[in-house]
Amino acid sequence: MPTSVGISKNGLLAQQIHEEFLCCKICLDSFTNPKSLNCLHTFCEECIENHANSESSYKKYSDYREFTCPLCRKRTTLPLGGVRKLPDNFLVSSLTEVIDRQKPSKFPFCDICKLVSRKHNEASSKCLDCNKMLCKGCVDQHLNTKVGVLTILCLQYFTVFSFFP
Repeated sequence: MPTSVGISKNGLLAQQIHEEFLCCKICLDSFTNPKSLNCLHTFCEECIENHANSESSYKKYSDYREFTCPLCRKRTTLPLGGVRKLPDNFLVSSLTEVIDRQKPSKFPFCDICKLVSRKHNEASSKCLDCNKMLCKGCVDQHLNTKVGVLTILCLQYFTVFSFFP
């Protein structure tokens, strides 16, 4: 089986997983701060907050209020802190991060951030002296630690800058 077919199948699988399990069924976008309800359905914090407010079925003489799940209609009781205090869905958050890392980026990732903090920040520049890809924050640090003339290539505008310490 050719490699390109395998890659396209993997890309298709990632897209299907994203659409089926990693999209909020209210806003139809990727989850933002996913929260789980009693029925175990998951929605964005802001979406479920808006849904609960629009339903506004408050209980009298209680510190809690209830609302129904938009999908299965099962009731969920909100604690004192509101939607913020609903359980986070860490599995959905982690899967979203993994799938997002598989998407091609317009620019490559910062070499320093990947190495030091294991973060995947987009690079905005490249040091032409040491050949490292750098994000905006790391460019400043790199300029302060480099001895001699430093040449940075801005990836956005493809402009070369020379810096003298």
